[in-house]
Amino acid sequence: MDRKSEYGFTLIELVIAIAIIAILISTTVFSVIKLRPDWTLNRAARNLYSHMQMARMGAVKDNANWAVRFNTPGPNQYTIFSSWGPDGIWGTPDDVLVRRVNLADYGYGIQFGFGSATIDATQAQGPLPDNPVTFQPSPWGPAVFNSRGMLASPSGFVYLQNNSNLLVGEQSARAIGAMTSGVIRLVKWFEASQTWN
Repeated sequence: MDRKSEYGFTLIELVIAIAIIAILISTTVFSVIKLRPDWTLNRAARNLYSHMQMARMGAVKDNANWAVRFNTPGPNQYTIFSSWGPDGIWGTPDDVLVRRVNLADYGYGIQFGFGSATIDATQAQGPLPDNPVTFQPSPWGPAVFNSRGMLASPSGFVYLQNNSNLLVGEQSARAIGAMTSGVIRLVKWFEASQTWN
């Protein structure tokens, strides 16, 4: 008589399968944890890019100047204004506030700064500027868009960095710039090639 074979897993096969699954899960979780600070920096940079576009389009729509001011009302914050009020001066209490963003709310050490970048994003060469916000007339801007959607001051860049990976020697950077023509750019620092793209 033939004895029918029984189907199923042995205890050793089950333990090996569980060990393989545990290794795959731990590898995936570690990768996600390592990449999350960089994803957060990307999100903060894309949001700033979008807010600058919003200011540009708002200026065209309203036929009036809009401004993005940096380090106001506190450090590592920026604000968007749709009018400079009756006094005609940016940075006074009569400015019309549209939005306020605190970079610390993103977490992972997002703040104004150059990260590991070693050259200026403006021309992708030369030394870094003294300040992570290069809009004129002051070191912290503002970036003012006029009714034609153009920058009312010389071109400038805002540099953002992520400080959460300092222990492993990584410090990501992004730069968001506006040209006098109104074109807004978002570039990323690539440590390996020492370039902005």
